[in-house]
Amino acid sequence: MSKMDPYSTLGIPRESTQEEIKKAYRRLAMEFHPDRNDKPEAEEQFKRVSEAYSMIGTEENRKEYHAAQSRPRHSGNPFDDFFRSSGQSWEDIFGSPSRRARPPYVIRAQIEVSLEELASETVRTFTLDGQTIDFRVPKGIRPNETVAIKLRQGQELHLSVSVSKHQIFDLRGDDLYGKVIVPVETAIKGGEVRVPTLDGNINLVIPPRTNSHSKLRVRASGLPKRSGGSGSIIYEVVINVKKLGHSLSEWTKKA
Repeated sequence: MSKMDPYSTLGIPRESTQEEIKKAYRRLAMEFHPDRNDKPEAEEQFKRVSEAYSMIGTEENRKEYHAAQSRPRHSGNPFDDFFRSSGQSWEDIFGSPSRRARPPYVIRAQIEVSLEELASETVRTFTLDGQTIDFRVPKGIRPNETVAIKLRQGQELHLSVSVSKHQIFDLRGDDLYGKVIVPVETAIKGGEVRVPTLDGNINLVIPPRTNSHSKLRVRASGLPKRSGGSGSIIYEVVINVKKLGHSLSEWTKKA
C-alpha cells in the first residue's frame, strides 16, 4: 500500500470536506499539468496529486483509506498464510491505490447547436488546449444533456448541449412545433398547403372545416430518437381571413 499521505500531498487538513478536497486537487492539477507546466518535476507532481485524489477523492475511497490506516499491522489475519503460500498479497488480489483507475481531469464547457444539427448528427470541429476535437452531435441528444469526450493524458471534456432559437420551430421533447397559415377557403373546403420541415418543404393536408388553432401532426419528421425512429412536427393552424371581405362565419354559411 502506498505510504503517501494524500492530505499532505494535496495540502489540506484531514477534516476537509469532499468539496474542499476536490478544489485542492483541481488547483494543483492545473498547476502541475504537463501541458501547462514544463518544469521537469511537474509531471511527477501531477502524478502524485492524481494518486492522492484517487485515495480520498470520493467518500467511498476516503473511508477505505482511513480503514486501511487503522487496520492492525501485525500478521494475525488468518488469511495471511494463504496469501504467503500463494505468493500473492492483499494488493495483488484487491489492488493498491496506485493501481486503481484514477479519476479523469474534467474540463467543462458548453456548445450551442441548431435543430438542423440535432437532426443530421453534424460533426463540429474545434480546438481546445492545442487538441483538435471532432464532435459528432449524438443521435437523440437533447438540450441540457452532457456529452463526455475522452482527451489525452487522462482528461475528459464534458460538453453541455444547448439549442439555438429556431426561426420556425420550437422543440418539445422529440417533437417540433410550428405554425402554418391556411387560406380560409382551404380551411373550409380542405386542400393542401406547402410547409417547411428541417429537410425541405412538404405538402400538408388540410382536412375540410379545419378550425383555427387546430393541431396537425406529421409523423416521423421531427428529431431522431435514441430508441430509433423520429418525432413529429406539429403544425398549429392559423387561418388567414385578411384577404377576404367577409368573416369566416359568413363563409361557413355559404359552404
